Amino acid sequence: MKKAISIAVVVLMLALSMVSAFALVSPEEQKIVDALKAGVTVNGQTVTLPADYINQAENYLINNDVDITAENAAAIIAKIDNAKAVIVEKGITNLDKNIPSDVKDQLVAIAEEAAKVENLKVTVSGDKSQITIVDNNGNQVFRWEENKTLPPTGAENVDMSAAFAIIAAFATVVVAAAFVAKKVKA
Repeated sequence: MKKAISIAVVVLMLALSMVSAFALVSPEEQKIVDALKAGVTVNGQTVTLPADYINQAENYLINNDVDITAENAAAIIAKIDNAKAVIVEKGITNLDKNIPSDVKDQLVAIAEEAAKVENLKVTVSGDKSQITIVDNNGNQVFRWEENKTLPPTGAENVDMSAAFAIIAAFATVVVAAAFVAKKVKA
């Protein structure tokens, strides 16, 4: 009985240690993601960044060796807040379509300032219908195309190892508990 409990405890501890190895983003990076997810109210309508764009940022943070400091996260969040202020001030209710050129210019300038914090590069097409942000290695961080919804990025690329580890640990604990209960009754 002691052996079964010991095995169950070891498996549970192993599974729990694996969970931290598969952490998605750091607390500072999560603050940035949360700032991107938070909407603003424009003319009584809540305007949020489409999930496709948030997924792009999360995927970059998860899949690349990015370690954003608290200072840099605060600077990036301040730029996100600046962009939100422009959106509210200009009455923009759809972030995918028909954004006036002067507003695009303002938002691109803010994006460039935010990108500089982490040494990222912003590229804008001549007609301003596409904005791409890449890191020093050429990895795409973000891409926006006017009047086009991007395909979802994220769910198809999620590493489910942590979830499987938790499920396996839970199953092991349940089996061990059932085994112990059976032995105690016997």
